[in-house]
Amino acid sequence: MIYNCPDSLKNKRLLSIDIETTGLNTKYNTIIELGVIEVLNGKIEREYTKLFGGGYSPMYLLRNVHHIKDSERKYKPRFEDCAEKICHYLSDSIIITHNGKKFDMPMIETKLLKSGYKLSNVQYVDTYQIAKKIGHESNTLKSLCKLYDLQYGGEDGNNAHRGLEDAFACLQLFYHFVITGKFAF
Repeated sequence: MIYNCPDSLKNKRLLSIDIETTGLNTKYNTIIELGVIEVLNGKIEREYTKLFGGGYSPMYLLRNVHHIKDSERKYKPRFEDCAEKICHYLSDSIIITHNGKKFDMPMIETKLLKSGYKLSNVQYVDTYQIAKKIGHESNTLKSLCKLYDLQYGGEDGNNAHRGLEDAFACLQLFYHFVITGKFAF
């Protein structure tokens, strides 16, 4: 199922985001992909995805999670090299993530601060936290999308754990929570 933007959100700037990294440590690991779905006036205005260089992915992540080869990122700029533009783009918005309160946003904010930038005028919505509050036993993006019959992993289902596809799934999950009254915004 694909949802349209709920009426209550049509006058908001929404950014559904997802990152892929070389690991879970905000201090030592690197952001290697950023996926953003930008919603303006209730419509998807822009889909943005970017691979970043720097750092090396352990074989487990490469084979089993994000499937992003280090060779694909070899000549790409690092996240920190793009920090000013990223900070400007993410500011003044409602940022929607899945488990972003504990992972995506601390990782992004740490890397931005390291580069001398700080997000401003941002509200955060975490679909993981909403699902937890509702009482779902399994709160993975995959299990929630399956439960609510939402697209996960792109149209063919083969691109899970890629920034853009997970950002889209997260946006659809957020819309579902708003439309069904599980979350009021």
